[in-house]
Amino acid sequence: MWRLIALLMGSALLLSACVGNETTSGTPTACNAGARPNITVDIPATAPTEDSHLGIAELSAKDSLSSTVPALQRYKETLGLTAVNLAANIDGNIRADPRWGKWCAVLTNATVKINWDTTVFLAHELIPGSCPYRAVREHEQMHVDLDRSLLPILRFKIETALEKLSQTTYWETSSSYAIAELDLRAKQVAQQALDDFERERDAEQLTIDTPAEYDRVEAVCGRSAFPTLATGASSGM
Repeated sequence: MWRLIALLMGSALLLSACVGNETTSGTPTACNAGARPNITVDIPATAPTEDSHLGIAELSAKDSLSSTVPALQRYKETLGLTAVNLAANIDGNIRADPRWGKWCAVLTNATVKINWDTTVFLAHELIPGSCPYRAVREHEQMHVDLDRSLLPILRFKIETALEKLSQTTYWETSSSYAIAELDLRAKQVAQQALDDFERERDAEQLTIDTPAEYDRVEAVCGRSAFPTLATGASSGM
């Protein structure tokens, strides 16, 4: 089983500006003049943290697909859960230039650092080293591996969103207003990229959590080897 929480942190966003020479005649022109911004998306590779302090009842109450996925309604006991906390911090530059009596602002560069923290929960009823423990742990590793394979998609989404934003010039009556407007929009498009990725990631992870996969995990050791809470209920991962 899987869960992801995505959050854009607003601690260090695009706070500096360069002021050019004022142009007072002619038609207003875009600040960027077709230049492409320098966009860097950094996603450090970190190993998952394993946590066995929660029991089956707590994990089942915490996040069970049996209540949201019709095909998994009979799998009510959660033995394992892969949870991800995803946060992004953006730092960069906005250039503000005076043009035609107004100020235009454009994104010139940005660095986005993604903090991707994964916790693999294994129910404390699972005995370390036992067949059920290994089977559930191997299932959760499938979720971890899939997440790693999806990281290039997240990087591409953020890069594309910010590069597209850089092609739009924001006009205001002062440099501070222009910068603030573009700063806000940068946060919005970055958050939208995270949200879009979260939906796609959820759909991909659901291809792992299927009745066939849950039944396969139980069959590895035999159903009787797995700890259960409810008679007749099946275990989910």
